[in-house]
Amino acid sequence: MLVAAEQVGLRGSELEACFPFHLVLDEALQTKGVGTVLARLLPELREGGALFDHFEPLRMGPRLSFDALSKVPRASVMLRSKRVPVLVLRGQIVSTTEGRLLFVGGPRVSVDGLKSLGLSLDDFATHDPMTDFLFLVQGQQASLAESARLSGELARFNVELESRVRARTAELVSANESLRREKLERERVEAELRISHRLEAVGQLAAGIAHEINTPIQYVGDSIHFLKSALDDLLPVIGGLRGVAQTLREAGQEEAATRIETSWDEMDGEFVQTEIPRALARMFDGVDRVAGIVRAMKSFAHPGSEDRASVDLNDALTNTLIVARNEFKYVADVETELGALPPVVCQLGEINQVFLNLVVNAAHAVGDAVEGSDRRGTITVRSRTEGADVIVEIADTGVGIRPELKDRIFDPFFTTKPVGKGTGQGLAMARAIVAKHGGALTCDSTLGTGTTFTLRLPIQRAANGATSTAA
Repeated sequence: MLVAAEQVGLRGSELEACFPFHLVLDEALQTKGVGTVLARLLPELREGGALFDHFEPLRMGPRLSFDALSKVPRASVMLRSKRVPVLVLRGQIVSTTEGRLLFVGGPRVSVDGLKSLGLSLDDFATHDPMTDFLFLVQGQQASLAESARLSGELARFNVELESRVRARTAELVSANESLRREKLERERVEAELRISHRLEAVGQLAAGIAHEINTPIQYVGDSIHFLKSALDDLLPVIGGLRGVAQTLREAGQEEAATRIETSWDEMDGEFVQTEIPRALARMFDGVDRVAGIVRAMKSFAHPGSEDRASVDLNDALTNTLIVARNEFKYVADVETELGALPPVVCQLGEINQVFLNLVVNAAHAVGDAVEGSDRRGTITVRSRTEGADVIVEIADTGVGIRPELKDRIFDPFFTTKPVGKGTGQGLAMARAIVAKHGGALTCDSTLGTGTTFTLRLPIQRAANGATSTAA
């Protein structure tokens, strides 16, 4: 082990000979002595100065202060020259009996480094294997400490990376879900636009046909009124022919009386007198029905305006039932319980479409329930007010909806109907229209019993969402 020169009885010249790279430091770590070879490499050390003015520590155990180094026997250190960075000293610092610190050691350089410093083997008086071992151990400890530090940083980095990966994965999942919803919404809107365009075209055509039918129906109605008026005058005359024949016979005009009686019998005069008024009544009823259908078609199918206006929903329901009668007339009877409703601000064409979809769905459900039997179902249409809303219910005694499908019936493109009979757009479009009007469309169904759709609309709601006074 290396110890202070004084402790082994070394004189100054002997210290120089044994440790040509030594340094003597005072309590302020000022250089008070320097080995001959080290002085040759760093002449500025002869002038003294603080240790850290000339060197920077590379590896050490205790803190580089006089008190700390005095308490650690043979502290191993490594110092790099600030002026000649290739020169790195490694060795030990020991305390002496004179209150000094003594650094003994040598340079840690390669063969090329020795040449660059101008050193040879003659400049090295001793070689201590223990010093190499101590530096090796110290280096291993430093490497282990650095490895532990790097492992800790790596662990923290892994945790942070996993957190970022989870966050990014969640963002991607959310983005994919948003894209999926946007795709479904786009497909729904596109399908709704296609259906809307077709309905608008059909509505315009139906409105035109209704208008064209209306004129000849008016002609027929006017003609029937004329016939009724004329027959009201003519029937008493016809009824008096029997009396005329009797009078002619009494007057001796037997032939004329016989011709009149024969003509009366041939035309079955009594039947004609009874049935002509009945036929006229049936004609009036038929014309009235056709006129009612025409009016309903014109009201239901008229393209109208995109602006919202005050509407009588009971009239809209009545017109819808007339237009949709062909869908349910063979399978269901319709019962209406229409309460007194105030005008509702809405877009009539869209609300008509909602009513039509619900009535047609009810008819199909009842048709499935009574198929193959002589039974008839029932479709019940109710309306009432509830607070600031109008409630419309369309109930049927159809097959009902399976519980696991209730949450999907309003999804775009979902349908329980056979291919070619349903598009999966009717209920989705109906809910979208009702939601656009600030209302709600809900469904209550029991499998095998029937289904009730409940439509809730605010009574007064302008197109911009502000309160409006109905006309």
